[in-house]
Amino acid sequence: MSGRRWLAAALRPDTYGFGIRAKLITLLLALTAALGLVSILHLRVTLPQVLGEELDKRALSVARDVALRVTDPLLTANPLEVREILADTQATNPDVRYAFVLDSRGALVAHTFTGGFPRDLLTQRPLPPPGEEDVRWLRSEEGVIHDAVALIVDGLAGQVRVGLSQQHLMATLRAVERGQILTLVLACLLAVLVGYLVIWTVTARVPQLVRATQAVGRGDLTVRVAPGPTDEFGRLAEAFNQMVRDLARAREVVAQKEAARRALLQKVLSAQEEERGRISRELHDEVGQALTGLIVGLRLLEEGEEGRGQAAYLRNLAAETLESVRRLSRDLRPAVLDDMGLVAALRRYADDFARRHGISGSVQVVGDESARLPAPLETTLYRVTQEALTNVARHSQARHFGIVLDLRGAQVQLVIEDDGRGFDPSAPRVGVGLTGIAERLALVNGRMTIESSPSGGTALFVSVPRG
Repeated sequence: MSGRRWLAAALRPDTYGFGIRAKLITLLLALTAALGLVSILHLRVTLPQVLGEELDKRALSVARDVALRVTDPLLTANPLEVREILADTQATNPDVRYAFVLDSRGALVAHTFTGGFPRDLLTQRPLPPPGEEDVRWLRSEEGVIHDAVALIVDGLAGQVRVGLSQQHLMATLRAVERGQILTLVLACLLAVLVGYLVIWTVTARVPQLVRATQAVGRGDLTVRVAPGPTDEFGRLAEAFNQMVRDLARAREVVAQKEAARRALLQKVLSAQEEERGRISRELHDEVGQALTGLIVGLRLLEEGEEGRGQAAYLRNLAAETLESVRRLSRDLRPAVLDDMGLVAALRRYADDFARRHGISGSVQVVGDESARLPAPLETTLYRVTQEALTNVARHSQARHFGIVLDLRGAQVQLVIEDDGRGFDPSAPRVGVGLTGIAERLALVNGRMTIESSPSGGTALFVSVPRG
């Protein structure tokens, strides 16, 4: 890919990583440019001052050199040689704009001006104190002139004044600034190139993470991101993969629960219909036949002579019919649960269950037996017990069962155990018994735990908040 094409791809708004890559490159470019500009500004502030000080030293050095060279010609009254020395100094130093010599009385001896000596040069600057040398900056049409005064024989033979122009200094400064600007431009280009390569390498997995996230948003939980190096992006990729795995497991659990709920609902409806059919058949077979027998017996009482014996039979038949009706009523909704509470209802149901199925059972209550629980909670615990004992009768082949109800504390504890054939609690649940118990407990924020093994024995532990 050519430089123009990859740069366009990097800055195109619809590409992955535009935000982070463009911002990082912009930040790197801004930092590089800021450092370069600060360097240039610092150079423009400090370099003229440094170069000016160096030019002052140079001007004073040239003036002292001239003072040494013109001492003998000046003492021997040879102004021609003095003029030649001044001309030679100006020729060998391009920055020298002028040079002239004054004798001890301040009279002009020689100078380098071709158009005549400008007299205002003698009055433009104050002379240094006697016996001292200095450098002053004078303004002229050519710019600033560094005017240096050097003494000849400590001022006894006169003085030399030399003026150096700043033009060469300013040209040097402009050249340095151009070099700095060029260096800044090259540094910015290099920063963009290197920064882009580094950022592209670091953020290469960002598009993959974006695509994977979009796939998860569409419901695809099979997508994974290659972890790569163990850096922050590698840990982010691993965290993303773990999140997707957790989501997949959660989806499976939800799907299983949804399937179990639908199966439970279907079987509940079927069980309701079966229960209605059973009640209908029992009412038809038992209550209907009994009532038919009563009608026939009563007719015989009217016609025959064995009225006394037939009356006793009819009383027994009526009692059995009444007991059947009461048993059906208790199975549908025990009145004792509403009238006397959960403890009495559990004990009566356990007695009836043990008698019907020919096994022994016991109910133990810990705490205040007279304490009543909220009606929904009592109904839930009663139905859980019914369902658990139904499973005991159908599957366990137990000879004994036990029920323990703990009414102490904020949590009501219910334990139902038997000594029959156990099962593997971790195996998939086929029936609806335990699923129905779990669904009922979920309605009252309860939970259950099962301890069982195929070698024998099962215990169901139920805990629900008192509410």
